[in-house]
Amino acid sequence: LFADDPEWQPRALDLAGRCRELVDFLSESKRVGLVDADYPGRVAYHDSCSGLRELGLHEQPRRLLSQVRGLTLCELEDAQTCCGFGGTFCVKYPDISGRMVNDKVDAIQASGADTLLAGDLGCLLNIAGRLARRGLEIRVFHIAEVLAGMADEIKTVSASPRCARGWGSACLASEPARQPAGLPGRSTGPRPTAIFLSASLRPI
Repeated sequence: LFADDPEWQPRALDLAGRCRELVDFLSESKRVGLVDADYPGRVAYHDSCSGLRELGLHEQPRRLLSQVRGLTLCELEDAQTCCGFGGTFCVKYPDISGRMVNDKVDAIQASGADTLLAGDLGCLLNIAGRLARRGLEIRVFHIAEVLAGMADEIKTVSASPRCARGWGSACLASEPARQPAGLPGRSTGPRPTAIFLSASLRPI
């Protein structure tokens, strides 16, 4: 993007070098013991395509969730399979996308989980919308919300009448955003690490 821009290219490269994926960042060995949360539920974790295939995230979220007191992890059948969202994929190929998310919801039901977690907002909206359309009472959260002990303080990702039409038929509960209490705050150093953190799921 900035290959021909001598002013902005070094800035972009510098920022890119300081950006981290949240789950990968939190799962580093030097941060063992950071998670201090309770969640008494049966949880299924959805591996997003970007996280699994592009960033190599699979064991990291599971290691973090194993530190949450009371949480039972329920592995999904064909967990590596896409949920059908895929950005514009769901718009270009709605029938295929709909079948894929239905298969994902079937897998969630079969796992016996009462909660679905993921680290990708597009996946969460897509799956939450289909769960709502099928009348299934399965709670849906971003993984950061459970790791930070916020799940009891906020509403689950859910269907809403004001966004009942469209690709996902889902939106996010509207509340004031809070700073996650259980996650690391801003570094006091001169060059803080930039973290992709989507712990407070709120509509734009």
